Amino acid sequence: MAYAIFDLDGTLADPSHRMHYLEQRNWNAFYAHCAEDPEIKPMAEFCRRIADVYEILIFTGRTDVTAEDTVDWLEKHQIRWSRIFFRKEGDFRKADQLKREWLGMLDRDRIAFAVDREPSVIEMFRKEGVMCFSANEQPR
Repeated sequence: MAYAIFDLDGTLADPSHRMHYLEQRNWNAFYAHCAEDPEIKPMAEFCRRIADVYEILIFTGRTDVTAEDTVDWLEKHQIRWSRIFFRKEGDFRKADQLKREWLGMLDRDRIAFAVDREPSVIEMFRKEGVMCFSANEQPR
């Protein structure tokens, strides 16, 4: 089965209610409230609909400390996935660098497409030869 790679925050999950923690650079509080995120309905529905055709991989900038809350969130919103790639706690690399590393762990021939919201990540996927859709272009 081919891979469909999805970003989480800002693509499937709406973190807007906790963004004020980032302004304070309070990463612990930002992540502590991730289980409360509403889904971004159009993208979450799209992901649910294609899960019978594609193997869903989640590339998230969330740290591995959020793994339990993240899995609970995905289950609550009925989003099926086969693998989740988390940022290691203390890893402050930019998202495009992190996701390029994860991309290198995959069989490129199995990647159908990616969906992300961050311009630098979208550009990275495209430069790496992966079709990437912008989650910013969806209706909310």
